[in-house]
Amino acid sequence: MSLSRIPPGGNAVPVTRLLKSGSSHFQELFSRHSGFPEENTFYTGSGTAALYLALLALKKIHPDRSEVVLPAWCCPSVPQAVLQAGLAPIQADLDPDSLSYVPESLEKAVTHSTLTVLLVHYFGIPQPKPKLSNPPPLFLRDCAQDFDFTNAKESDVAVFYSFGRGKSLNAGHGGALCLPEGSPLRTVCTEILESFPKATSSPLVNAALINLLSRPQLFGIVSSLPFFGIGETVWKHPMTFTRIHPEFFRIGSACFEALEKHRKAYAELAQNYIRTFSESVDISLPFTRYDERRLPVRFPVMVKNPALREKLRRELNRKFGGVTGQYPEILSRLPKVPDAFPKSGSYPGCEAITKQILTMPVTAWLLGREEEFLGETGKVLTKRI
Repeated sequence: MSLSRIPPGGNAVPVTRLLKSGSSHFQELFSRHSGFPEENTFYTGSGTAALYLALLALKKIHPDRSEVVLPAWCCPSVPQAVLQAGLAPIQADLDPDSLSYVPESLEKAVTHSTLTVLLVHYFGIPQPKPKLSNPPPLFLRDCAQDFDFTNAKESDVAVFYSFGRGKSLNAGHGGALCLPEGSPLRTVCTEILESFPKATSSPLVNAALINLLSRPQLFGIVSSLPFFGIGETVWKHPMTFTRIHPEFFRIGSACFEALEKHRKAYAELAQNYIRTFSESVDISLPFTRYDERRLPVRFPVMVKNPALREKLRRELNRKFGGVTGQYPEILSRLPKVPDAFPKSGSYPGCEAITKQILTMPVTAWLLGREEEFLGETGKVLTKRI
């Protein structure tokens, strides 16, 4: 097994470009890209901090509502933010074919106490706003993995993004909360964000280290050391939520420009994945409409044959790296789950996802080796299991 390993995601930004970044027009770039006006966008130290800001603001406006509906399979930092906001996470099931909520499960989870429903855009897959008999005051789109989501001008939907490690920008710092036009949350968010502590550590150092250590030769060494916890999915509590560091805007501009440079290549890689996996009867694809305007942060496939799933993971990681099962368990079974998080409930769709999903790497470090990677993938798919 080679020590060289491709990371599962995250664009590559040359460290020299980060060090020389002088422009600070990220707000203008992001506003144009997302379609949200600058005055309706609040920048925070992370995507989770942007979620936390939204929850605190909603809680202040709607003190009679205390529940947040979210998927039983998602990043544990999401329910951790809910708990730290003094709210109750309520889980709902997902459809493994689409990674959207199961309508019956969602309808049951939403009550008169529901403050918001989180719509998680896994791997850049857009989620429809559900039609509910008792809708919450506001829906929240979790676009941590969907940098390309653009303002749909929904009056009852806010959106938050992440610019952290492994995301499309791969800046290692930063997030944004974008509010609909005329939202009453705007004034409240301004007040609450002022109470967040300032980010103290330099995001430039963090971004440079992330992009340097993402090189396959170094990532293979780093990811093999348990100390770094690379690829580990556990609850981390309590979390610290900060304002964005002023230095980020120069770094963010460099990361944005690097992403645009690779945009066409990533879109072609996604189309090649679609062609490769569509030929297998054992695999279904949750989403097939990726293009230059909508890129996956990783490419998801659902492998119905357990032996094939394990062989794809083993063989591709042995030669290349970058293949993961994303979150290995539903939220209540992940390590270090807080006592306050509900442990009961049946979520068969989410259970199926944990047993079937694999994600293929979408990163600049794969470009130039994609034919070799896809060729090896094809060999594994055509061999009898």
